Amino acid sequence: MTLFLLLLAQAQAEGVDAHHFTPLPTLGAPLSLVETWRVTSQLPGSFSVSGTMDMSRGNALLVYEDWEGVVETPLLDDVLALNLSAGAALTPRLSVAVMGPLFLRSEGASGQQGAGLGDVRLAAPIGLVIPETTGLALGVVPGLDLPTGDSTQYAGAPGLGLSALVAAGYRAERLSVDLNVGAQRHPAAEATQSAEAIGGAALLLAGGASFAVSQSVGVAAEANLQRALGEGVVRPGEALLSARGLLGTGLTWTAGAGVGLGEAVGAPQWRLFGGVGYARVVDPASDRDLDGVVDDLDACVRKAEVKNGYNDADGCPDALAELDLTVLNDQGEPVVGASLSVDGVTLTTDAQGRLRVPPRAPDAALTTSLTAEGYSPLPIDRATLSEGPQAETLTLPWLPGTVRLIVKDAAGQPVPAVVTLTGPTPQTRQLGAEGREQLVLGAGDWQLLVSAPGKGAEVRQIKLDGVSTALTVVELTLTPPVVELQAKEVVITQAILFDLDAATLRPDAEPILRQVAGLLIQHPELTRVEIQGHTDDQGDAEYNLKLSQARVETVRAWLIASGVDPERLVAQGYGESKPIQPNTTEAGQAANRRVQFVILAQQPPEKKR
Repeated sequence: MTLFLLLLAQAQAEGVDAHHFTPLPTLGAPLSLVETWRVTSQLPGSFSVSGTMDMSRGNALLVYEDWEGVVETPLLDDVLALNLSAGAALTPRLSVAVMGPLFLRSEGASGQQGAGLGDVRLAAPIGLVIPETTGLALGVVPGLDLPTGDSTQYAGAPGLGLSALVAAGYRAERLSVDLNVGAQRHPAAEATQSAEAIGGAALLLAGGASFAVSQSVGVAAEANLQRALGEGVVRPGEALLSARGLLGTGLTWTAGAGVGLGEAVGAPQWRLFGGVGYARVVDPASDRDLDGVVDDLDACVRKAEVKNGYNDADGCPDALAELDLTVLNDQGEPVVGASLSVDGVTLTTDAQGRLRVPPRAPDAALTTSLTAEGYSPLPIDRATLSEGPQAETLTLPWLPGTVRLIVKDAAGQPVPAVVTLTGPTPQTRQLGAEGREQLVLGAGDWQLLVSAPGKGAEVRQIKLDGVSTALTVVELTLTPPVVELQAKEVVITQAILFDLDAATLRPDAEPILRQVAGLLIQHPELTRVEIQGHTDDQGDAEYNLKLSQARVETVRAWLIASGVDPERLVAQGYGESKPIQPNTTEAGQAANRRVQFVILAQQPPEKKR
């Protein structure tokens, strides 16, 4: 036998864990290996406890010289230990494990020993890739060794130990192959004279294969090796053959044997082991989507539950409601700065009129109110929402009586006009350079007189009921003036045209009449204006007289509808009796077909104070 450790002058190598056998919890899986982690999935609530008796003969000798001469003795020999282990699944991918030996008897450099606890190991296997039936498996296993054993008796390390493993495997129908690669770190035992330090960092390698003899029995072969990093000694290795099985009552059994690989502390000449345990197992096949909800209770057996606090017990990937709101007014314009309060949080629309309600359970009622300056509040009351992303467009109502005034010129450019409002609360507004104003007016009839330097005045009539929340849009186009106030007449520079042989105004007559109405409203001192109608001499004179009268009556009605006081207007048709040019030419006839606005009475204009 090769001597492993040489210490001189009675030097002792205290601080060595010379046992190195840690059966892992099975969680009821017959294909589990003894000391090689196997990536599996178990439902929460699955657990196992077991006790495995272990008998081994040591392979490492302590060699030293005392007054009697050279002495050779095993560090730890004739071990009889009860290896306890327990494991529990917290989630389908995460479990916890605790393992540790209870030494019943052993012999070694310190003589025969009685019962004592060895180092306890804690681990938390995490499954990263778990095949449903066959395929590759991958996980990680962090571990922590607690120095609960007696290091002076070679039954434990002198301090905390850390380890980390990557566990990989392949699952076939009845065969499982697994490999662990990682590292561990234990405190190094103090070197004495020519002895090297024991402990420190080491690479770990373990692997094996298991075969299902039946649904409840599996056999396995595995080996594990260690290689020291930096200062240290040869680390132990061991090969194991084992069998494991399940009984119908939930009891489990394990039996096997092992031999050391090489001559190192913890590598036995031989080892025999066997044990029993109990496992409460929920078969992974009964939770095929690995979401923690058994298939009997899972409404979606192949779609995993999404844990989000909403219907987490039904086993379906229920999604929270994600509501995106777009807030517009009745003109299709985004309402910027509209706000609503949801669960105590105030949300505000952005430049596109959008806001997102934080994800919430679809069955959580959404009761709030959307508000914005210049708008009426819009109640929102949704008893439920749909699952997942959803978009909704809301139209925010205006305050009752909201009027938008837009003034442009013929080229479409804004005009900073003056607006005189006559109605329940008369007022005058000067528009800005953008040529628009938004007003909130009371209920009633309103007259809007719009004028600007170098432009003809325009007038509009609106009626507001004080209830409607729709926007009233008044859009005017101010053009160069075609109406001029002279001493005895309101002169128009363009003809007011009618349909042939009819008293119906042509569309191009209305812009002229709007300017006439605007001028008359601007000048209330014109108390009496005669609207004169004239024709050429074509046709019967009596017919022409009646036609001219009908036409000026149409003009008078149009002006009254535009806000001119009817008491100020007189309509008089003269037919062909007052030509201003000879009717001998077409040009003369066209000039004689005319409408005139003759001032019959006026008062001095009021002086501005």
